[in-house]
Amino acid sequence: MNKLSNFVLISIPFLAIHGLEEYIGKFYNTDPYFRFVASFIPLSNEMTFIISEVLLFLILIEMYRWLRLKKHTKAISILIGIIFVFEVSHILDYISMGVYVPGLITSFPLLILGVLYWKKLLFKEVVR
Repeated sequence: MNKLSNFVLISIPFLAIHGLEEYIGKFYNTDPYFRFVASFIPLSNEMTFIISEVLLFLILIEMYRWLRLKKHTKAISILIGIIFVFEVSHILDYISMGVYVPGLITSFPLLILGVLYWKKLLFKEVVR
């Protein structure tokens, strides 16, 4: 198993717990970007959030499978890296507002995983 797929495998349960923290904290009602996107979907913000989290979880599992099978590895690796980058927003929101934002607590281990992931991804590309 390659190292990038290890990071993805480790991140899946962390992202699931992160989604749970966001749900409990009602992220879907507090994040202006999520509310904007959800405004185009004819469901409640809560239902839109639940569906998007389930889809993200399933997509991550499929991305992990593709990495293991060595299919579309560069594109998949970059997409997964982008997910890690988005999770930094919780920390930045906390720094700028000075208050807890849903997803903050679990964003710290995701930040560490993301930095290690990008380091491995970029090193792999440079070495090639």
